[in-house]
Amino acid sequence: MASPVIVVDLAGRQTGGKLPPALAQLAGLSDRARDLSPVLGGTVNQLVDEMYRRQFATQGAFGGRRWAKLAPITRAIRATRGRGRGGILRDTGRLWASLTKGGGPPDGVKRVTATSLERDTAVPYARFVDSGYLSTTFVLLGQDGQVIPLHRRAPKQIPARPITPDPVPNVIVRRWEQAIAQFIAGGPRAA
Repeated sequence: MASPVIVVDLAGRQTGGKLPPALAQLAGLSDRARDLSPVLGGTVNQLVDEMYRRQFATQGAFGGRRWAKLAPITRAIRATRGRGRGGILRDTGRLWASLTKGGGPPDGVKRVTATSLERDTAVPYARFVDSGYLSTTFVLLGQDGQVIPLHRRAPKQIPARPITPDPVPNVIVRRWEQAIAQFIAGGPRAA
């Protein structure tokens, strides 16, 4: 005598292609979970913008590590030029805009697949800011406010100012999870 066998088939082969309501709902959830691109490119992308806005607004503190203060000469140069009022890493606003405007052009980078969202910046100096670097130059401010670049005898370490929090704060991760769960459960396709 054969042992009893049961097969739970989400394709509905045992029931002539018709699924019981609970299994039909599970099959629908599975289908939505296969392609998360609408929620990743929509709501989750907006939450990434929010994370970067908070990171810049708190000068790194949101991500757990406050950025080093600007050197006095940097503050003086910015004041002379009338720029950088938005804080550290906001001299021109280019880097900030590349990370807080949905990953759009000219400098934002956004790649969405069925299961991932990648956000980056095409601003060339971002990687140096993020990890710190050795500077072989320094500047003086002339009497007329002109910036005079000079070379250092010994390089100086410029401190890292991590742009992307590592790890991403739990409050943001939970909101990503909620948005994805809501999407899979049949909520909004995108924000």
